[in-house]
Amino acid sequence: MVSVALQDLASGYVLGEIFYRCHMQPDFDKFVDRTHPDAMINNFTRLQPTVTKLGIPFDSVLANSMMTEERGVATKFLYTLKTVLDRMTKEMHDSKNAGAFAHTIVRISARTETHSTQTCLRECSWECSWARDRDM
Repeated sequence: MVSVALQDLASGYVLGEIFYRCHMQPDFDKFVDRTHPDAMINNFTRLQPTVTKLGIPFDSVLANSMMTEERGVATKFLYTLKTVLDRMTKEMHDSKNAGAFAHTIVRISARTETHSTQTCLRECSWECSWARDRDM
């Protein structure tokens, strides 16, 4: 499991890296690993399409709350992300006619030994209970 301090999520860089490792953020080379406001806005603007494709509501209010490290927001987002990824994995295994996105993940997993879907999900499986306890 990956353990990340919630402050590390404020710039959006770590989320971009996670999505990149899961082959879901092709423009990761344009992310900036800084906490300067312009860098943070750039990163969250680039995250928006990826998060939206996953069906997770993502708007400027959420991005701003994460950038300003508003209590509980990053934890809730990570929990939602984990729930969506877990559901996608379950649907992928349960369905004989998985969608195009699931087929893409399966193809990518078959091509890359080091970053299979399960590895990706393990990287994305945060210690939510630790983070939840920390935010309370």
